[in-house]
Amino acid sequence: MDEDETIYGARLENKLPDSWRFMGGNMGGLPNERSGHGKLKLDKWKHLATQECDLNFFSELNVDEGMLQHEDKISSLVSGWWNGSMCRSAYLKEKDRMLRTKRQQGGVGMITNGKCTSHLMEQGSDRRNLGRWQWITLRGKEQDKVCIISA
Repeated sequence: MDEDETIYGARLENKLPDSWRFMGGNMGGLPNERSGHGKLKLDKWKHLATQECDLNFFSELNVDEGMLQHEDKISSLVSGWWNGSMCRSAYLKEKDRMLRTKRQQGGVGMITNGKCTSHLMEQGSDRRNLGRWQWITLRGKEQDKVCIISA
């Protein structure tokens, strides 16, 4: 196997015309700029996600975004990474204010970029506000639809 190949075949450095690249992964906690480990995690995520990535979906945010300061929310953390991006996330929303903390179990998110954002038709998430899944529907060439679920 030559160095430009993986077990899945030849690695494409640049995406092909009229194609989209999706990236997904387990976040294992939402990082922030103020901690050394968080900064390293953000830098690594940025490096991977901005390599011509059209849709980025992730799980295990492990935070109640409603309890975070503006600069710690996903949309602020990734601001400026892509042109024409749209961030959305779903996380556990505890109804009883006495039980709410910044740290919650679970949570998912999606970021669409560029053309992918302009092809967005519908979006939604867990109606029970448990933050376990989120979906989007995109319309592509010849009116084909694809539904992507982050769980």
